[in-house]
Amino acid sequence: MTKLIELVEELRRDLPQIEDRHDPEVEALKQQVNPHEVVSSFNQLIKEAAREEAAQERE
Repeated sequence: MTKLIELVEELRRDLPQIEDRHDPEVEALKQQVNPHEVVSSFNQLIKEAAREEAAQERE
């Protein structure tokens, strides 16, 4: 995915009819991530959301 984003950005920079601009979201998406860390983070978020939902139901 990172390589695809880099290629699209390179194409955008090379096309004269498209003005250059800085896109912080694209810069963030270019960063490589460890897929295991992503899954672990999602699992943690799901557990926290389930705990919050259970706490709200008890109120």
